[in-house]
Amino acid sequence: MIGSRRALVCAIVGLVVAGCSTTYKPLAIDPKTDLYDTTTSVPPGGVAVAEDKVVLSDFGAVLLVADSNRYPSRLEFVARRALAELGFRNVVNIEELRRWAEDKKFKLPSDRLTIEDIKGFSGAVKPLLIVDIRYGWLGDTQHYGGLRIVDGRSGVSLLTVSHPKGVWMNVDQEVIYPVLNELRKWHRRVTTKSV
Repeated sequence: MIGSRRALVCAIVGLVVAGCSTTYKPLAIDPKTDLYDTTTSVPPGGVAVAEDKVVLSDFGAVLLVADSNRYPSRLEFVARRALAELGFRNVVNIEELRRWAEDKKFKLPSDRLTIEDIKGFSGAVKPLLIVDIRYGWLGDTQHYGGLRIVDGRSGVSLLTVSHPKGVWMNVDQEVIYPVLNELRKWHRRVTTKSV
């Protein structure tokens, strides 16, 4: 009897720990809201800039910058999928941009890229829309999700989202998906206004 109770307690603790540690699960869209299924949302004030007078077809590609202190390649994968679901087909990361610039004989610095470098590329080769997504574990239960969308031609921010959050159950549903939902809402406003 004591052994079965101990096994049950261990199983429950294992499930709770596994639930807290999930990061970058497959995305699920709620058909009613057309947003990702979340348990929280970005609070008021978390969206600082939301410029919706944008013609997305003016951009030839999306430069995706995904930065995380936990599984950065997975964050990039999740962001690429979210962008693909919104119809963005030409998405490149920094290394892919460097190869593209080399193919087009456009000189980019070999170390750090600046907004001036991106402006130059956008003017000479193809206009870029920059999607900069960030996720970080800050310690204890504290996490951070953020997103910036920038017009690569001008350096002007079109959307800025900041979502620090204490996570109790699930990083994806409490931090990452709420940030991606702000991207979906912005995209909806932009595409509605440009029709």
